[in-house]
Amino acid sequence: MKMAKKLLALVLTGVMAMSVLTGCALSDKVKANALVDALNYEGNKETAVVKYEKGSKANDDAKSNLATEMSKAREAVKKAASDKTATQVEAIYTATSGYIVVVKEVPNKANKKDSWGAAATAIHTALKDTAVKGGSKKDTIVVDIDFVNDHEVTNGNKTEKTDFVIVVAKKA
Repeated sequence: MKMAKKLLALVLTGVMAMSVLTGCALSDKVKANALVDALNYEGNKETAVVKYEKGSKANDDAKSNLATEMSKAREAVKKAASDKTATQVEAIYTATSGYIVVVKEVPNKANKKDSWGAAATAIHTALKDTAVKGGSKKDTIVVDIDFVNDHEVTNGNKTEKTDFVIVVAKKA
C-alpha cells in the first residue's frame, strides 16, 4: 500500500509538471494567434489587402527557413543586458541579409487581438512593403512568431521583467 501511494504521488507530480510546462507554450500560442489576427486587421485596412499566416517556412519559391533567423534573433534578445531599456532591446538585433526581424514589447492582455494595436501597426508597417508575399493572390506574408518572456529591462532607476515578441519574415 505504501509503495502504491508513492507511485501515485510520483505520477501526479509528473502530470502537474507537464501541465505547468505546457501552460507557457499554450499561452504563447494564444498570444501569437492574437497577434496574427491583429496583423490581418491592419492588413485589411490596405488598398491592396495584405494577409498574414504563422509558419516557419516563407512563401517564396525556395520556401526559406524562417526558424534559423528566429533562433539568432531570440538569442540576441535573451543576451541583452538588463541595463537596457525595452526600446533598446527592441533595436538589439539586426537581421541577416534577406530577412526582416521586428522585436516589440508584448502589450498587456496580449491574448486579445485588440491589445496588440500599436505593436501590430508597427510590425505591419515594417513588413507590408518589404516582405515576400505569396499565396494564390500574392497577398500573404508568412511570419514566424516567438516570445522571450520575463526578460529584465531598465525602467528609470529600477529593473523590471518584460515580455518581447519577435516576428521574422523573408525579405522580398
